[in-house]
Amino acid sequence: DVLKPEGAVKYKLLQERAFPNLIGDYTYAAFDNSSGPHGGDAYVIYGSQIFVMKPNAEGELGEPLEELALPPEGFSLLKQGSGAGGLAIDQATGTIYVANPGHGFVDEYNSNDEYQGRISGPAGFEPIAVAVEESTGNIYAVVSTGKSYEAQPSVVYEFDASGKLLGRITESSAGPLDGARGVAVSPSGDVYVSETAAGAGGV
Repeated sequence: DVLKPEGAVKYKLLQERAFPNLIGDYTYAAFDNSSGPHGGDAYVIYGSQIFVMKPNAEGELGEPLEELALPPEGFSLLKQGSGAGGLAIDQATGTIYVANPGHGFVDEYNSNDEYQGRISGPAGFEPIAVAVEESTGNIYAVVSTGKSYEAQPSVVYEFDASGKLLGRITESSAGPLDGARGVAVSPSGDVYVSETAAGAGGV
């Protein structure tokens, strides 16, 4: 869905962009707001494919400009039972990061949409969501061991832009991370993690 601001706190539906002929049912989107060659373009994951789309003056998404080439190991974005995936773009450099849980990597593309390599984590690393810290370029990846809304120990790993592991978040002041499914980082470096486990839903 494409939503357009309408007043201070309201949005109206501008477009419902469908992908009727593709296999898969999970969609994730991110914008490249960098000054690079794809600045202003939208990146959309659908199933196991990543499309680049350019909005028109109204913000509506047109036909895909291109489809990103698969990494050597392929994409496995829809791991059975998890319904997870993730896409983030470094707004300073235009670098694209894709969580690839079925293969245990975060795949990386440069601002020209060329595959650059992958970030690996500790044993059992199956990232289901990813975010980039604007001020440092550090990458945050969520790993959750569960496949439902039950109690699931979760970890958010932090890497630098070279893929070096810097640290991990396993709990907040409220207790251990439980059923984490998403992560975002503010310009000031504050980290937001969504939790979906029963009785612990929130951020």
